[in-house]
Amino acid sequence: MGYVPGIPDNDTEHRKYCDLMCNGPRTRATLMQADSWPVGSDQVLLVTSASPERLRKLAHAASMCANHEMHYDGGIYRYNDPPDDRDIHLFLWRRGERIVALLIFERRSHVWKCTWSDGPMPECIDAPHKGTMWSVGFVWVHKKHRHSGLARTLFLEAKQRMQLAEDDVGWYTPFSPDGESFVKRLYPHAFWVAK
Repeated sequence: MGYVPGIPDNDTEHRKYCDLMCNGPRTRATLMQADSWPVGSDQVLLVTSASPERLRKLAHAASMCANHEMHYDGGIYRYNDPPDDRDIHLFLWRRGERIVALLIFERRSHVWKCTWSDGPMPECIDAPHKGTMWSVGFVWVHKKHRHSGLARTLFLEAKQRMQLAEDDVGWYTPFSPDGESFVKRLYPHAFWVAK
């Protein structure tokens, strides 16, 4: 972001942006009208195109943190995008007053069956018979909360909420190195790619 020290508005915006990137988006104590459920002392929120605007804006703020870290040119999620055939379901993990993880499920129609190989890329075969399926488009955990099983727990919570069996989940590629390791742990032999 552009920043000129000493200008009050710039100082305020700089503090807000740094807080967002360093700690994740802040949430209100109560989230009325949220489709949510507890997981231990934390909470999972489901955000769709039908969710109230303030929840979609919260999801947008979380996606900004992920975009910043992954250096994506386009946004992974924008609160004001019109609904489309992907039917995006975005799951947010709330810990305390912060959003510390997100996972995006979206409908995708081009499907491949892939197996891990010894080479740099998995071996994939086109699977047009599979049809449209739910695909994990993005998973992100704030760097302060990684390596604690949070991504796996959020994935399992989202999969259960969507009532998906093991064979009903695709993945959007390419993977980051961490993303590939994550999918290999979940699916050590074969997995679906859906784009």
